[in-house]
Amino acid sequence: MSICRSNNVGIKSNNAFWQVFLLLSALACIQGCCTTESTLSPSERDINQLIVKTHQLADQGGYRLITTSGVEGLINSKRNCLIVDTLPLPRYEAHHIEGAVSFWFPRSPAPVNEWDTELMEGKTIKDFKGMLGADKERPVVFYCGRTACDRSHSAAAWAVKLGYKEVYRYAGGINAWLNRPWDGRQPKPACTASSSPEKSHKKSSTS
Repeated sequence: MSICRSNNVGIKSNNAFWQVFLLLSALACIQGCCTTESTLSPSERDINQLIVKTHQLADQGGYRLITTSGVEGLINSKRNCLIVDTLPLPRYEAHHIEGAVSFWFPRSPAPVNEWDTELMEGKTIKDFKGMLGADKERPVVFYCGRTACDRSHSAAAWAVKLGYKEVYRYAGGINAWLNRPWDGRQPKPACTASSSPEKSHKKSSTS
């Protein structure tokens, strides 16, 4: 079965949350006792809160989460996928997943009830639809800088709202991608860009 099918690549939020929760609980018990959140170190609390927030956002947005290996599998598949970098254009130009297109979203969560052209620095919902293309069955992956970044959440939630059926958020973002284990081979850029970065950006935002 292809790695990019939903059961292998997309993590359904509730299942993934409980898998992570049980793993963390098991690790705590191995160390000698099962701790409560109040006894966790600051870094452990931050990680725990980030895990919960990430899956809550996925539930709210109606999209799936995807891992680094899932993104690699999707890129190397023969499916006509689309990968979208939601970071400011200078950061996209510095580093991006090969084959990804650029469409900036603001750092603060963009409201999904109504498109805010001012907040989007002049980009319209028509621009967003044009970047996504007409094929709503096409797999679409959104990412930004790291898990704490909400840009990719806003973009994925909007794609779901517009009726796209297979929408993923790569929460680890470019940081996770650049730090992934490397076996000496680069994934082939099999995904097809529907527009150039210049067309996807009306402004070179640095926010």
